[in-house]
Amino acid sequence: MGDSDRCGFCGRVESTAHALFQCPWAKAMWKEAGLWFIIKIYFSCPDFRDVLIWVTQNLMAQALVGFIFCLLWTIWGKHNEAILGDIVVLNRKQAVVLVIISQKWE
Repeated sequence: MGDSDRCGFCGRVESTAHALFQCPWAKAMWKEAGLWFIIKIYFSCPDFRDVLIWVTQNLMAQALVGFIFCLLWTIWGKHNEAILGDIVVLNRKQAVVLVIISQKWE
C-alpha cells in the first residue's frame, strides 16, 4: 500500500482491514456515521469480502448500502492520501458530510 507499510493516521502496520475497520480514525468514521454495527460485523467475520456480502444480503435499504460503500471509499481514499503525504485534513464530521453529498450527487 503506497510507499509505506505504516498507517498515515496512527502509525500501525497498514492493511486493507486496518485501513477500513481497525484504524482508530476509521472506527471513529463508522461511529460518527451511526454505522458502528459494521465494525461489529467486521470483527465477527474479519474477511472484507464477507462484510461486503453481509451488507448486500442483509440490508434492505439501498440508500444505506450505497452510503456504506461511499463511506468505505472515503475512508480508503483518506488513508491513501495520508500514506502518500497528500492528506487533506478533514475531521470526521466533514468526511461524513462529504459521503452524504457524494451519495446525493449520484
